[in-house]
Amino acid sequence: MIFGKRKTPGRVLLIHIGDHKTGSTSIQNAFAKSCIQIDGEVPCYPNRLNHNFLPAALKDRYEGKGLKNDARSRAILTKLGQSLKSASTKYSLISGEMLERTPPALLKRFIDDYLGSAFDDVRVIAYVRPHAERLLSGYAEVTKIGGNQTSLQKFCDNMAKSERLIYAKRFQAWRDAFGDHFVLRPMIRSALTNGSLLDDFITHGFGTEDFVITPFDNDNQSLNLHDLMLLKALQSRISEQPKTTRHTFGREVARHLELHPSETTGEKLQMHLDLAQSVAKHYAEDARDVDTAFFGGAPLLSNALQAAAEKASPTAISTEPADHFSDKELRHIHALGDLFNAMLGATDTDWSKIFRTARIDALHKD
Repeated sequence: MIFGKRKTPGRVLLIHIGDHKTGSTSIQNAFAKSCIQIDGEVPCYPNRLNHNFLPAALKDRYEGKGLKNDARSRAILTKLGQSLKSASTKYSLISGEMLERTPPALLKRFIDDYLGSAFDDVRVIAYVRPHAERLLSGYAEVTKIGGNQTSLQKFCDNMAKSERLIYAKRFQAWRDAFGDHFVLRPMIRSALTNGSLLDDFITHGFGTEDFVITPFDNDNQSLNLHDLMLLKALQSRISEQPKTTRHTFGREVARHLELHPSETTGEKLQMHLDLAQSVAKHYAEDARDVDTAFFGGAPLLSNALQAAAEKASPTAISTEPADHFSDKELRHIHALGDLFNAMLGATDTDWSKIFRTARIDALHKD
């Protein structure tokens, strides 16, 4: 669905549900920093980072059984709903890529129960990244946050078994729930409005071309292979820490690596030819189904699969830190990792909160 220059009377709520690894952080940073003006005003974005707390609150509220969790989720949803309803702006946004796997029915219940008739138009938008690219970026992300110590090949095999990247059925469920108010866009640079994710997001999500974007510093850039292997080695030394600690630790280390950029771009993670061809074969039908159902038959995802195979590495690239660092370098990395592990194990310190706060403060600093 393309809104173009159409103006919608009344208030508009846009709910951005991801997907993961489709530039969600860039969108969230732009709106959290108030760098977007639409029709002359800054949209309501009721959080300083994202709304990734929403899926858990929805699950607790509508599927949970514990009274304690229900009370907490009611408070979270009530606060969010009140913030949105009380805003004086025409446009409002919720953005959380964790909504990717949330049942559409839960989001509809939140809209009915906590927003009522506050908005004249509620839309849902998602971006879909081509399968091979999503696998590469997904592997890098879970490695960064300490959720993965396997090879790229094994990761892709596991994703194939889980069917997590079978897109067509999942997105059809969103269309079934929201009809024409659900918008799916391809995360393919050449297919984006003006080649820009933010331009595309505002044009197709809010339905207007009357907007101004103030330049801003962005984080969550992709790591080169060397930096990724550094994080994998560090994460291997803190593997017993809680998941949230490992996640926030990885993101914070990555942020600091970005503050000290390398003089060269460095080698990037790539699929080898056999893996890329296997991925293309496995996801070919789903790519065709998405192209047909959502992109008017234009072979966007199908062509991307073929392109991934064409630019694949002829041989496999190692994802073992020992193949990227000398014994001396690994000794230093492991020593620092063990020190971090001891620090993170301090029982009286909430490191996850500290890392998250540091990230938010860095985002909002002048």
